[in-house]
Amino acid sequence: MTGDSAGPPPEEEVNYLLEMFQHRGNFWGLCAGLIAGSTAAVVTGIAPAILIPVVAQAGVNGLLALFLPESPVFREAVDRKKRKTRREAARVHLIEEIERRVPGSHANWEGYHRMGEQLRSLQKTAKATETSLSLWDVERLEETAVDFLRLWLARISIHERMQATDERSLEGQIKQLEHQMTDQELPFLDRQRLEKARDDLTSVLNRRRSYGSHDQAMAASMLAMADAFGAVYHRIMANPSGQDLGSYLNDALAKMSATEELDFVADLEIDQALAKSRAARSQASASHEAMRDAAPSRGARRQKRKT
Repeated sequence: MTGDSAGPPPEEEVNYLLEMFQHRGNFWGLCAGLIAGSTAAVVTGIAPAILIPVVAQAGVNGLLALFLPESPVFREAVDRKKRKTRREAARVHLIEEIERRVPGSHANWEGYHRMGEQLRSLQKTAKATETSLSLWDVERLEETAVDFLRLWLARISIHERMQATDERSLEGQIKQLEHQMTDQELPFLDRQRLEKARDDLTSVLNRRRSYGSHDQAMAASMLAMADAFGAVYHRIMANPSGQDLGSYLNDALAKMSATEELDFVADLEIDQALAKSRAARSQASASHEAMRDAAPSRGARRQKRKT
């Protein structure tokens, strides 16, 4: 890259020394040493000869440990691998969730698969020596494709919640609570509980009313994202060594950003997690109450023993 685009952020809490020892090259080197040592022990008839390659491998690792974990090239390779693992896990999860809920012939699949084909071409271009496109630039485009899936799944969740939540029913429940609160003889604690229930339902109702605008914003972001992605692809493939490629890509990625919509996605996921937690807690409480009601009281057990 020409230096116009910022580099990837460093990974946090990564033990690069451990990553060096866990590298598959180190593993295969140890296996090769054991094979060579075994062969030498058989040929020479000297059993300790099997240890010579192992000791040599340990010496090499000791020398590498002095400088390799601090090497920017090695660190970037480790960080890129970790980012790819997280991105792939997110991508697989999103695709599985979407496939469970929408048919395979949905129009959004065509747009996503087209982005995937374009990404594969850009990856090949980034590995060429005559291009200004870096692997980090391709990573940022891959994140954009994952964001496309996040927005899609969020829209699906919004539609499901809109169908599951009746706005008129919520309004009726709020009015009923407010009517109960007009009772002048209502105990203080009961009034507090009713006020909390009303505030909770009002919050749910306000979110329910905002779903429509959020859905429209996400739909627009998905269309703009797919269109801009295609424009970036054709621009890079037409002139992969352009000097202004870095600034152009930064501007294009900024236009494809859906920060506000993705923040709402995070809030939506938190709401869903809290709802599941409340449902599980309510179910556990109901089960406990049922078991307590079903169990005979202490007095009843004592009376039964007397009889």
